[in-house]
Amino acid sequence: MVSSLAPPKKTVLPAKIPTEWRPRFIWVLPIYALIVLTLIALPPHHSRQSYWGATIDKMKQLKSIKGPRIILIGGSNLAFGIDSVSLEKAFHKPVVNLGLHAALGLRYMLNQVKPHLHPGDLVIVTAEYHLLNGLANGSSELLDLISVYPQAASALSLEHSETLLKAVPKLIKTKMEWWSKFGFTTPGVDGVYKRDKFNTHGDLILTPADSGRGQHLVVIDFDSSRLDNINLLKDLSSFSTARGAKVYFAFTPISLSNYERPGNKSSLADIAQTLQNQSGCTVLGRPEDNLYPDSDFFDFTYHLTPAGKAVRTRFLIRDLKLALQNQDNAGP
Repeated sequence: MVSSLAPPKKTVLPAKIPTEWRPRFIWVLPIYALIVLTLIALPPHHSRQSYWGATIDKMKQLKSIKGPRIILIGGSNLAFGIDSVSLEKAFHKPVVNLGLHAALGLRYMLNQVKPHLHPGDLVIVTAEYHLLNGLANGSSELLDLISVYPQAASALSLEHSETLLKAVPKLIKTKMEWWSKFGFTTPGVDGVYKRDKFNTHGDLILTPADSGRGQHLVVIDFDSSRLDNINLLKDLSSFSTARGAKVYFAFTPISLSNYERPGNKSSLADIAQTLQNQSGCTVLGRPEDNLYPDSDFFDFTYHLTPAGKAVRTRFLIRDLKLALQNQDNAGP
């Protein structure tokens, strides 16, 4: 007889959907999607004026410009860290900065761009390092984005199913907390993390009056042993080439304190070499070209201050000009 006090067996979800489950899973998916969409639709939800609302304007800009553009893909390192106006002046091409949040995952970031690529586009992927060896399919933040911009769901694929499944408990918990705190009133926006802090190019604009949440530089130990998501970059490169666009990879800013951690220099060199050899992208510069003193970060590991942004933008302009010159010299 089993004691009623015996702990229940823990249910462990498989890391990936087993092949033999997939036919049955496909039938369940529409029902599950309906449940998720119902939860998302229930008020309250994020305001369209929140940080997530910036994607409405970013995607509108991406869709409305018909000629060749410079398209920036990545997480919040781009939102805080690029001066698109200077980039546009340097190359005489309109710039669309799609950078928002790394937790959306690399697959979503690339999928959202593919249908809108034009001949002559220059696509620059600046993915945070943990997007190269994890978080391909994002996190619960995807549901936050969809609640504000439902069209984002069109960039999801079957690979996102596990992420959405795991996000439901958090979504329910958040809704319950909001009901108890706000009722059915939409929560307010948070400091600099709001839609109206972005300019028309998609850059978040900081002013001297913005104090942030205090500086929190997360310690990063860069892992070059498993760069599982390189294949997503290679796929984007092939897809873009077929449409007459070119894809580049640029490195994110790194704080000096993280760069100096044991093993990080060699790991970053290995990551750069793997990107050069396997991503199918033209790699711009080196990781060590993107080192910044800790004081150049606003509130988080990848978020530069305006001073840091200006330096980084100059380096990106330099590296992209050099890459374009080398391609011209190499010929067709």
